[in-house]
Amino acid sequence: MRIDKDNILSVLSEENTYTTPRESYSPFASNIGLIVNADSAGVDALWLHYNRFSRPLWEKLIDVPTAFNKERSTVDRLVFGEEQAELAFFETDCFLFSAKGSKEIPLFRRTSVQLGEHWVRFCGETLLIQGYSRNGDGRDPDETVCFLAGVKPVKGTLTAKENKITASCNADGDTVLAFAFQFLTLSEKELLRRLDTAPSDGEAAVALCAAHLTGCVGDLSLNAPTKTEQKMLAKALHGLLFNLTKAPGDLSRHISSFPNRGEYPTHFLWDTCFQNLAYELMAGSLVKDFLLQLADNQRADGKYPQFLCSTWARPQETQPALTGWATLRLAKQCKEKDFLSAMFCSLERNNRWWLSARMTSKGLVSCPHGLETGQDDSPRFDNGPTLATDMNSYLLNQLHYTAELARMLGDETKAAEWEVHAAALSNAILTTLYCEEDNLFYDVNAADGTPVKIVSPVSLLPLWAGVKLPEEKARRMIERYLLSPEYLFGEIPFPSVAYNQPAYDAGQWWRGPTWLPEAWLMLETLEKFGYTAEKEEAQRRLYQMLLRDVSMHELFHSRTGEGLGSEEQGWTCAIFLKLCKLING
Repeated sequence: MRIDKDNILSVLSEENTYTTPRESYSPFASNIGLIVNADSAGVDALWLHYNRFSRPLWEKLIDVPTAFNKERSTVDRLVFGEEQAELAFFETDCFLFSAKGSKEIPLFRRTSVQLGEHWVRFCGETLLIQGYSRNGDGRDPDETVCFLAGVKPVKGTLTAKENKITASCNADGDTVLAFAFQFLTLSEKELLRRLDTAPSDGEAAVALCAAHLTGCVGDLSLNAPTKTEQKMLAKALHGLLFNLTKAPGDLSRHISSFPNRGEYPTHFLWDTCFQNLAYELMAGSLVKDFLLQLADNQRADGKYPQFLCSTWARPQETQPALTGWATLRLAKQCKEKDFLSAMFCSLERNNRWWLSARMTSKGLVSCPHGLETGQDDSPRFDNGPTLATDMNSYLLNQLHYTAELARMLGDETKAAEWEVHAAALSNAILTTLYCEEDNLFYDVNAADGTPVKIVSPVSLLPLWAGVKLPEEKARRMIERYLLSPEYLFGEIPFPSVAYNQPAYDAGQWWRGPTWLPEAWLMLETLEKFGYTAEKEEAQRRLYQMLLRDVSMHELFHSRTGEGLGSEEQGWTCAIFLKLCKLING
């Protein structure tokens, strides 16, 4: 089956389970997610996905006396019962609910413990609820976030007595309600405008939602030969489309792509770079937004925070210097000079930050702990900070790509400047991190200079980044380690620590499971050195692992392939799409 813009909505509708915060119903780049349950009536809960912490605001948001109907629901509408009631988003954080035959429908029936002080009032026929939601992350500088919710009866009436809010149908038995929500930055005037311009019926709302989803998918075209692959593509696209968020505050200038709306509701640096592998096949405007979000929230000295939230960023750590890698991929298909110039300036500032704030006497940048590499609990950091092979390789790649971007912009002087920096870093990697005896790259302990002899995919990243190792040595390294079943090429290839290492633990986060972002860079390394057949076999093994998993997990047990961590994880969804494209065309 060919999946493209002509049938994408029907394919997406095959995957419509919205029973957990991780998989909540959240189209139109919304901050809210709705949770439903086929065993209970109405909309079970409304969750807010905000500032690194998702929390429920209301349970039994709409207590319509019919349960979610999975068979009749589609990606652009939720249906309850035998079409007696339905719900469709028509704008970010706005949806239309319509019901037939229900005389009274309780709304906002139960509040969550995360909901703080709030009050109810009417503005004409429109009911407004204003108040505060408690933030669950102690790192957030604000203890609460303010919100404003509005419900306008398009058909029927609303009453609020003793904190009981009820919608009643009109004389024809129809109830149509427009809902709108705001967070952090409140404007009653804007909220009322959105409610006043809401569609008058469900079909119009569905049409708006369908147009939005189709626009985000863009010109994506994939071949899915089996029913399993069609189902998995629907799952992956669901994750990518519903993790989009038009967040308020510092993130309001662009749409963000969260790794997972329920588990990681924030804009991560390296997740963005890998998630863009799929968005590049879809709508290019989204990809630009995600990268500009990083650039526009860059610190004045050039540092990119580890992640970005509406009111704060994680400033202590950064993440891998992969923005250049992601930018150059897009630059090859997007020729908009303003965008390329903005990203080039951002990359220059980031490069200078690395080369000053993190530079050491060895000519290599330091890394204080695994959080910055993304490898939170890697055994590579068990004995303290390192001159990390991966972080220096990522930076080397970014220096090369900054130079290439300068050439695309016609600035040969800048290109030459960044190639000089790249050559110096490449020489330092060879001088300090390369072990001639093992023909492999290792981290070096920052305190005493001793090599951290743990074999992992990180050990081969300098080859991916363009270190000037003689090709004969590079090929021996790949064949001995990357393509060896003893080290890294088992049935579940490219574990985060090689199978035969004492520190290897197949199911323990970054101490042995397979992570698809790292695996993807190994595929790029094989391609770079012409190992086409081996690359295709690795792709096949990873693809089959994902087909068995079915849930797009964050990471995978490197012996069994069992999915671990969050589901509908953005980078897993993205790399599944890329693998599908590579394998099936």
